[in-house]
Amino acid sequence: MALPGVTTTINDGGLRIRRTISGEKVLLLGTTDNTLIDVNEPLVVQDVILAMQACRGTGGAETELSLGLSDTLRAGAEYVEVMKIATTDAAMSYTGYSSNARFQALSGAYAALEGRDTSIVVPLGAYAEERIGTLHTTGFFTGGSLTAECFAEQLAQFCYRQTVDFNPTMGVIGCKPPSMCYVGGSAISGQTTAGVSPHTGDNGFYFATPARATIDSWISYIDGNHANTNVYSPKWLTYLSGSTASYNTTYFADWQAKNSSGTSQTDDLGNKIDVGAYIAVFAAPVRTFGSNTPKLASELNASTSNTSFNTAGAASYAGLIASLAPHIGSTNKAVPGLIPARVLSRSSAETLRDDRIVTMLEKTRGHVVVEDVTGAYYVDKYTKSDFHRTTTVRITHAASEGVRDAIEQYIGEPVNTAQLNAMRESIENVLRRMVLAGALRRYQFDIIATPDQQSLGEATVNLEIVPAFELVNVNVSVRLAKE
Repeated sequence: MALPGVTTTINDGGLRIRRTISGEKVLLLGTTDNTLIDVNEPLVVQDVILAMQACRGTGGAETELSLGLSDTLRAGAEYVEVMKIATTDAAMSYTGYSSNARFQALSGAYAALEGRDTSIVVPLGAYAEERIGTLHTTGFFTGGSLTAECFAEQLAQFCYRQTVDFNPTMGVIGCKPPSMCYVGGSAISGQTTAGVSPHTGDNGFYFATPARATIDSWISYIDGNHANTNVYSPKWLTYLSGSTASYNTTYFADWQAKNSSGTSQTDDLGNKIDVGAYIAVFAAPVRTFGSNTPKLASELNASTSNTSFNTAGAASYAGLIASLAPHIGSTNKAVPGLIPARVLSRSSAETLRDDRIVTMLEKTRGHVVVEDVTGAYYVDKYTKSDFHRTTTVRITHAASEGVRDAIEQYIGEPVNTAQLNAMRESIENVLRRMVLAGALRRYQFDIIATPDQQSLGEATVNLEIVPAFELVNVNVSVRLAKE
């Protein structure tokens, strides 16, 4: 028997930290003809090799899912999920799979994702401006029975509902690259079409180098100036009006947020909620590269000496966003894995930027993002949404999600002074950390629990934050002196 006294045990492991995955999660939605994975079931990418095998199609052929996964990882995302929306090889053939079929498949995918943990969602093979129709005869023009629907608006509404009901979510969607723009039965200027397959060979979509005239015409096309308006979703044309003085009478006809019942939503101040704030539209004449390039070229009967291929760039841009802290913008940053197919002129880049489209420009530090705009309306600096920058949206999302997580532990507990004080301290700790990280400049909040609310088991948190505003312009003033 030991002598009376106090014994001491020193335990190891208290300073160990759990391995974490940095950055936000990117969820890629796309097609593959691989039947070994289920439709509408997200798969976490833990082993890249195994994930690539699951995304590739018959015989190990590249698909839009495998190509998108490569781009996202190359751009810096560390936490990625993939989800098959349909069993088809649409990415490689661009025939027999209509935009209407994709729209319906995405509707099912978004419904399946309701309530799941989402952060950044990218619908591969869906283009912001594309008209939704039942035919896809060439891969470049949608025809048949046309609808008024829009891939970009569909994504934005999903992200809004997911943010309000479950967790903060934003979407990234691309526009058709210049080499794909054979539209309305006629090509945009400079785009050769005679005898050229839309996807195979060195002159096809993936490996053709767009002519300078093609780029100029493509800018006009994205800007809504193609002669055949049937190539556009009507909601894309109203999206563009979000940058004009007529936004108030036209833009919100299509881009006002709607709840799950389809009812248009306003905020507590009576403002129409701009669903465009929940997406970023990316459009730039860019190419991507990687070890899969020769393999893709061989599959598409192109020269295996090709070192890069054309891409819409949305998956890569999403990967860049996911790699950055919420208060760090993508403005003036290179997108890893993307190189220019053609360099845009400054005026062309400004045209896209003014349309609230993320694009890229060659500067002294390389090929970089012009400005990290969202789809929220922006007419001028006096008439704009508060959420026209991705950083503002992400900081707001981070703050709301942090508060939501902080008070989750109090759900089911009694509503009394001690619990409310503990809840206040938990919220304070979250917001204080955001200030120290540089994401917030200032904040204040109130917790309201009236006797009536307490009897209903309710409480309200009113939060006001001042985000760290992103530097986008520097004005240099120079004067001369005699000596």
